[in-house]
Amino acid sequence: MKLNLNIAMENSYKLIIDKLSLDDFNDVKGCYFIHDPYKEVQESTLNEMLLYYKEKRKWNKCLKIYTLKSKLKFNHEIQRLSNKYYK
Repeated sequence: MKLNLNIAMENSYKLIIDKLSLDDFNDVKGCYFIHDPYKEVQESTLNEMLLYYKEKRKWNKCLKIYTLKSKLKFNHEIQRLSNKYYK
């Protein structure tokens, strides 16, 4: 199972952070991901990835995940404010 977790984390990282498409993976049905690649990424997924890469001491990957989390939070806040003030 541990090997599958490593593969799943790396595949999800490549898909979410490196912006690879599902077509870049040879066999999507045989690939492991820690998230549903057909849905929008959830904050909980990013948190799991962050914990995993902190444990592995992959600081560059942690930084990229933190950056994406900040961007998503900012975008959600802008959307919330625009819905509130521009109805």
